Amino acid sequence: MNKKAFITVLSTEEYIDGVLALDASLKKVNSKYPLCVLLSNAISEETENILKKISISTIRNNQAQMLIPKEIINKNISTEKERWNYTFEKLNIFSLTEFEKLVFLDSDIFVTKNIDELFGKSNMSAVIDKHYGPNITSRWMELTSGVMVIEPNKKQINEFKKIIQTILNKRESIGDQDILQEAYPEWKNNTQLHLQNKYNIFFPYIEYYVHMQEHNIDDFHVIHFIYPKKPWVFQSENRVNEYIQYVNDFTKKDYEKTGIEEFKDALYGNSENLRTIIKEYYKVLDEVIPKKND
Repeated sequence: MNKKAFITVLSTEEYIDGVLALDASLKKVNSKYPLCVLLSNAISEETENILKKISISTIRNNQAQMLIPKEIINKNISTEKERWNYTFEKLNIFSLTEFEKLVFLDSDIFVTKNIDELFGKSNMSAVIDKHYGPNITSRWMELTSGVMVIEPNKKQINEFKKIIQTILNKRESIGDQDILQEAYPEWKNNTQLHLQNKYNIFFPYIEYYVHMQEHNIDDFHVIHFIYPKKPWVFQSENRVNEYIQYVNDFTKKDYEKTGIEEFKDALYGNSENLRTIIKEYYKVLDEVIPKKND
């Protein structure tokens, strides 16, 4: 039977806390659609049972493994993008034809407003990547894959596999998003597929959005913790300050490396808006993580 659902991918055990928080945040905003989790073969039965115990639906990936050439793996390691080697599992979502429509959300996402309206958007709707710097500038008009509307089609899997074999010399680092951008080359010209930025707000750039682009954090619907270390890794009593310090230090390094002014602008002020959002996210984590150990 055709159905609709939010979906995320759990490719490594380290992201279980993010999945639990994502599910809880969707429930807090009263979404009428469930969250399903596509599990990689690396996920243990114990972890799967944790999700089921909290009434989160799971799907074991029965597709043949999305084989990644060693050259891509090594290239990502050499460019400090090793974590991208675990993102290709996301592409298998396109094979889930038991669903009529899916809204994909990365597991390091915090939903702060109801986003059920995304199920009314067209296939492959996503936010513009706008590469280099906070995703406000117009230097890069390709899609970003953290939030996507997907109408599954198994034929697309074969296309992805072909691209994986030929993309090595086209990109500095390679993850699922690069494969999708190659698979949908005309996406940038189809404005009907371009979602508003509020559906994929990058947490490190919150102060830039608010102070340089005159946005209000109350307008943001989806917050994305994009940096390698995720909020749930920080567990001390001073975790709010420690996480914000980590985020700002990482952004500062990006500015020193690239000289792009938007990175510097993202460090505006005393990080009060970052603090507001991360406090709310930690409240959600504090509610769900104990359930994992019950």
